Amino acid sequence: MIRDIHTLLTRILSIHAEIRNGVIQSCESATSEQLATIVSEQAGDTIFAIDRISEEILLHHFERLGEEWSFVLIAEGLGEDGEEYFPPESIQNRQNYVSSSILSTAHVG
Repeated sequence: MIRDIHTLLTRILSIHAEIRNGVIQSCESATSEQLATIVSEQAGDTIFAIDRISEEILLHHFERLGEEWSFVLIAEGLGEDGEEYFPPESIQNRQNYVSSSILSTAHVG
């Protein structure tokens, strides 16, 4: 069972809003060509400049979220294997994690 799921959902929705706002701000201040610039290719994924904007915001907020919950973030373009553990030192306990993709689609009624 996920501890304090309503607080967690509220935090995830807040992170979503921050990512959306950051991407919108970037779209308003940069050209399409700048945002579509390829900045990296890793693990079979092409990373564009706009991807880095959302990734920086996501990782910043998930580091803070990792102070209260342990989880693994699974995302394309995230390092070589697409996984990031929060908090980072807890990677040894891989079997105890819930995928963030499950958390982000969980419906709390």
